[in-house]
Amino acid sequence: MRRNYAEVSTRVDDNGCRCIIRHGVVMQNSYSKVIGYWAYRSRAEVVCAEHDACLIAGSEEAMREYVREFTGQTADKHTIRKTRFGEILDGIRIGAAYAFDEEAYSRFLPLARGAGLQAEDADFEKARTHGQRFFTFRYIQIKPVAGDFPTRITHED
Repeated sequence: MRRNYAEVSTRVDDNGCRCIIRHGVVMQNSYSKVIGYWAYRSRAEVVCAEHDACLIAGSEEAMREYVREFTGQTADKHTIRKTRFGEILDGIRIGAAYAFDEEAYSRFLPLARGAGLQAEDADFEKARTHGQRFFTFRYIQIKPVAGDFPTRITHED
């Protein structure tokens, strides 16, 4: 199925790679959907997980637990706020990595695919057997295919 996109945003990163995000009806409708929660103390102190990826929890309660686990501090020393699909896409566009827990990823995946991202399925059950709880994303540049989204989102081990 071919989608009609109203607007195309492009960006060239420091390595000269061009990223394209297509804004269309599908994306505009899902841009404000809440994916989960993130936490920070300051702009420079964001709660991160594997590979320095911004941690996205599926619930505020889960994020409070992650804050205690990853920072050794109580959650009241951090600001916890909702994060929306569009904010995550903006971060992906500039090269940010995100570590989703299972609940947050289940919200992100269908919206990402609907926006044209080639996002992978995540096997959280298998990952747990290896001591992993998060699915970490970062964009990598691939050769564009006509009509395809030229950025692939992949899991980092």
